[in-house]
Amino acid sequence: TSVNLSWQANTTVAGRAVDGYLVTRYASASGGSATAAQGSCAAVPVTATTCTETNVPGGTWYYAITPVLAAWHGNEGTRGIGIAVNANDTFTLSLPGGTTTLTAGSGSTLTITAKSSGLTDPGYTGQKTLAFTGPGAAPDGTAPSYNGGNSTVTFTNGIASVPVTLNRAETTTLTVTQGTLTGQVAIAANSEPTFYVRYGELFAYACVGVAALTVLFCVGRLVALRKL
Repeated sequence: TSVNLSWQANTTVAGRAVDGYLVTRYASASGGSATAAQGSCAAVPVTATTCTETNVPGGTWYYAITPVLAAWHGNEGTRGIGIAVNANDTFTLSLPGGTTTLTAGSGSTLTITAKSSGLTDPGYTGQKTLAFTGPGAAPDGTAPSYNGGNSTVTFTNGIASVPVTLNRAETTTLTVTQGTLTGQVAIAANSEPTFYVRYGELFAYACVGVAALTVLFCVGRLVALRKL
């Protein structure tokens, strides 16, 4: 889950503009241990008056801002109101057209959507390291391929598209995980059709055509011999 933060610009007692701000997160409105914020809020300092913390765990969190000017740190500001983060965030996985059937050895595209409280999370943006599990290797040992073997996937506004090739013919469940986020999709990977499965009907028509031409040729020869 992502949390978007904003605050008022601060100055020193002498009225000097500060260089930036440190952003910390607490599990309570007072007391407790500070946790350095992540995402764009992790900068030391954050030079804007807005930032987005990503991968925030479930719970109610209280944020505080500390102004910074060179080596000087001002007093930590009053913690904001509690922000509730849904612990049931997840990924949803989908294949083109909503299908759940692939051909083993043929590529497809998996769409991964980060969800928060059932809605797409636009703050889930940038490069994420994902783990893909479930589908097995082909009998010859060829493993499934995800994103060309690169576990780092780029999300834009909560959505990423990942090239996928499953090489084993099986019915399986593909699971994608990043931290506490996880998502699954059931997939049936079918064997690649043989030449006769693909073109059997056309081949049959060709055989009938050849047989018909052969018959016509033979009849023509008989007629010619009788005339002789």
